[in-house]
Amino acid sequence: MFNSIATESFQQWVAWLCIGKSIQEVTQWLCIAYTTVERWFYQHAPVLLPESSPTVICVRL
Repeated sequence: MFNSIATESFQQWVAWLCIGKSIQEVTQWLCIAYTTVERWFYQHAPVLLPESSPTVICVRL
């Protein structure tokens, strides 16, 4: 068994792959543990996803 260290850019790339896909899809495609991909996604998502300010609010009655 060995320990490996993923570079920051690789982690960001994996997190970027999760945008528009489920974390499970990415884990299966890359053969990386779900918890690892999930941790990287939530760590890097704030930088990858633009902040949005809603301009319209819809209320359904």
